[in-house]
Amino acid sequence: MSKNLVIVESPAKAKTIKKYLGADFEVMASYGHLRDLEPKEGAVDPDHGFAMRYQTIEKNEKHLAAIAKALKKADQLYLATDPDREGEAISWHLLELLRERKLLADREVHRVVFHEITKRAVQEAISHSGTFRWIWSTPSRLGAHSITWSVSISRRCSGRKSGAGSRPGACRVPHCA
Repeated sequence: MSKNLVIVESPAKAKTIKKYLGADFEVMASYGHLRDLEPKEGAVDPDHGFAMRYQTIEKNEKHLAAIAKALKKADQLYLATDPDREGEAISWHLLELLRERKLLADREVHRVVFHEITKRAVQEAISHSGTFRWIWSTPSRLGAHSITWSVSISRRCSGRKSGAGSRPGACRVPHCA
């Protein structure tokens, strides 16, 4: 049983990092994003602080289930997704999904950043990780997603063209009708 679970984005990276960390660490891949906005209009509610509704990406449900199962056996979770906006979003969504499943209450969560995948860099990053704490608020962290969607609403509502066949003044957003 591994005491520590490390999550990275790709299976190739997981395999390499596993060799560097040893038996006390299980290293798994999220295979990218685990959930996304619901595909239908209304996934972002501009009337309620741009609240967003998500759904798990069907093809990645099995990866989420495997991560949840491994976390039940671990004492600590290390989020080692890429240090970019996409990696932060993957880590946040994973935390939210694990929190919904009530798997984080008695576990420490750490954020680890690798700028290179070498034995020294990986071991050093793990040994210098701190307890994880979200500093940004949800809208800031996921702002790009909600901003993109709200710009789309704006364009549709202002009558600008928003796709083939649209005409000025024709708003296709339910809350504007």
